[in-house]
Amino acid sequence: MNKTTTPRSSKTLAIIATLAALLATSACGDQADLTSSNSALNEPAEAATVYGDITGDGKVNVVDLQCMILTQRLIRSGKAGAPGCLQTSADLNCNGKVNVVDYQFMIKLVQGQQLSAALDADGDGVHDKCQAAAAAAPVYGDLTGDGEVNVVDLQCMILTQSWAQAGKTGAAPKCLATTADLNCDGKISVVDYQLMIKLASGQGLAAALDADNDGVHDSCQ
Repeated sequence: MNKTTTPRSSKTLAIIATLAALLATSACGDQADLTSSNSALNEPAEAATVYGDITGDGKVNVVDLQCMILTQRLIRSGKAGAPGCLQTSADLNCNGKVNVVDYQFMIKLVQGQQLSAALDADGDGVHDKCQAAAAAAPVYGDLTGDGEVNVVDLQCMILTQSWAQAGKTGAAPKCLATTADLNCDGKISVVDYQLMIKLASGQGLAAALDADNDGVHDSCQ
């Protein structure tokens, strides 16, 4: 993770102040949690190359703050999906929800301020909870637990499906280190097999299944 410590010009700070005011009055007028019903926004923020760079352009600036505002407005509208600007999580403290705290963090980051030592003990510019969440997160589709998604996982899926179709009699296949329910519908079916083929062949999930394009089925987030 890279820190963003570049000093901001007075013009930039003025823009930030304007956006922050807009945020306070129209986008974030209450303290309620703004968790998205489609779970498109809650993947650990550690996934970004630069912490706080929710637009994915390699920088944290007013564009990211604007995107945060758009993201919050979309959540409040109840519409599915995520803004086109959003390339990674808007959950900057990695607590599984998007709320006023995330906006406060974004404003600090855009202004070039550091997180407090209580939130960033190692001083690397990333919220400590996000580092812990990223380290604990498994690789989606990695059934065997080796850190990769490949033909070995596809073979394991075949074995797992045979076991499931037989009523899950006896122990699960030894290769299975995590769930084979890739669409998180509570069952292992041909749909999971089809998803595994896509993952093992390096294809991405369709936008209808992965609105935030993070490589994980939205139903599993």
